[in-house]
Amino acid sequence: MIRNVTRNIVIANQCNICGNVFSRAIGLMFARKLTPTVLAFSREVKASIHTFFVRHYLDVLFLNDQWEVVEMVQGLAPKKFYSPRHKAMFVVELPEGAIAKSKTKLGDVVNIS
Repeated sequence: MIRNVTRNIVIANQCNICGNVFSRAIGLMFARKLTPTVLAFSREVKASIHTFFVRHYLDVLFLNDQWEVVEMVQGLAPKKFYSPRHKAMFVVELPEGAIAKSKTKLGDVVNIS
């Protein structure tokens, strides 16, 4: 479950957690159905992402080691590359519209369980 603790709103009821190099590299590539996905790192990094071989538009949250939203992208189109300005420990890939629907803002705390 992905929950915006600050606003007490569930962003996603289920998610896939990618905690190793291979699963993070694959992420949502080739997925027919978009399941919210969390790319988890062992330390904060500037985690660039791409949507090559991803069929869906995405909303993306970048969370620091305190689970705070430090950066977000709405409506990232397929076949695009995004390089964040901030380091993150977690990158949360969501269906397009999830950020607006949950009213998530910079600085909100997001919990993943």
